[in-house]
Amino acid sequence: GNKFSISSDGTITVELPLDYEVTQEYTLTVEARDPGNLFDSATVTITVDPENEKPRFATYAGVFAEIYEPGAVSGAETNDIVGSLILASDPDGVVLSVDGSTSSPDTKDTLTYSIVSVSNGGTSGFKLGTKVVDDNLNDAQVINILVDDPSIFNYEDNNKNTFSITLRVSDGAKSDDVSLTVQIKDSNEAPALISGSSITRSIDECSSCLGQD
Repeated sequence: GNKFSISSDGTITVELPLDYEVTQEYTLTVEARDPGNLFDSATVTITVDPENEKPRFATYAGVFAEIYEPGAVSGAETNDIVGSLILASDPDGVVLSVDGSTSSPDTKDTLTYSIVSVSNGGTSGFKLGTKVVDDNLNDAQVINILVDDPSIFNYEDNNKNTFSITLRVSDGAKSDDVSLTVQIKDSNEAPALISGSSITRSIDECSSCLGQD
């Protein structure tokens, strides 16, 4: 359909959404005609101004990642990557270069990320990795989450075997949040004697009792 309409008194009305990232300028030809069929025409230029649109995370349903609790084999360690890369996009486009420069800084946003909360309280256990710069992404960036303190992971403790991480992306004015579920898997842990216990046993000498308990 037509994006614009005009009334009999010459008022131009926008009929469909305008997207700055698609078209920045429209040129209309307007004609005025009287009852005697005399007419004149004029060219009207309509410029679309950019509006800041909020960045958005991709959708992550279900369990985002599974990691092992600290243990003798394959346990989580500091700086281990948690799950896959996390994608955020911005309809305004994003600044992709490391130094923040861009060919059109007036229309692109610099995205920043933060961990808002972790279900066990505060933001402990996890931290953000480095934004991944990829010129092929155009209007998106990716980032990952890293293990920060693996000592809080405990498969046997129901308060420490599932974590919900709230991650936020912001363009400085508008933001979006995503919730990521991380489950802790059981790791082979070394057995340990009871701390502080002391066992004493007396055995009578006996030359013929070898092998007896």
